[in-house]
Amino acid sequence: MKKIIFGFIAISLFVASCKESTEDKINQAIDAVKTDVKDKSDAVKMEAEKKLDSVQAKTDKMADSLKTKSEKALKKWKEKTQNVKEEVIKN
Repeated sequence: MKKIIFGFIAISLFVASCKESTEDKINQAIDAVKTDVKDKSDAVKMEAEKKLDSVQAKTDKMADSLKTKSEKALKKWKEKTQNVKEEVIKN
């Protein structure tokens, strides 16, 4: 009878120790996944910020170019209207 009781105690201790190590491994795996996900999300965020900055720079450059071109076109239009006005006044 003693052997059976000690056997149950030994088995229960073995099961309890295995359960704890399994829980520890699960917790370690969860922590590893959390860290991996955080690292990847940070990398994606940084890449998105770089692309956004690039798009912003290109947009600013295009806006400046458009502003310059429109200013030149407006200046030419003013010159032409001034020339037409002077011709109308002469005639």
